[in-house]
Amino acid sequence: MPLYPGALERITMDVDMRIGAAAAEGASVTKAHLDEPGVGIHWLHLPHRSSAPGQYPARQFGPLQDSIGSERVVVATYHVGSIHNPPPEAHYMEFKPVSLGGRPWLSRSMEDAQTHLRMNQAAARGVGGGE
Repeated sequence: MPLYPGALERITMDVDMRIGAAAAEGASVTKAHLDEPGVGIHWLHLPHRSSAPGQYPARQFGPLQDSIGSERVVVATYHVGSIHNPPPEAHYMEFKPVSLGGRPWLSRSMEDAQTHLRMNQAAARGVGGGE
């Protein structure tokens, strides 16, 4: 049984839109995590308390949080993370061991069950797309 003309293109567009909506929601959830207050030490040279080990990095001046977004690479493939002018701390906070001051913010957010739930809900709604 043949498909309607243009059916594959419509299916591809729908899948791409749903993945884009999930990616945008993942970025939004991650940004929200990075806006949580820290409960660690309040260093004199910083405006807010720092995060404690095991927490998301606490917002200080905002460049990490401001760099979070999602963008379409090709059909049905999106990048999510520190993609808009990423600050140097984006890398070392994610990949440095916690014992040396690292705060794995992206991997923690992407492994979080609540993040997955919200991304799945966004994909089901199928609204939005990459930032």
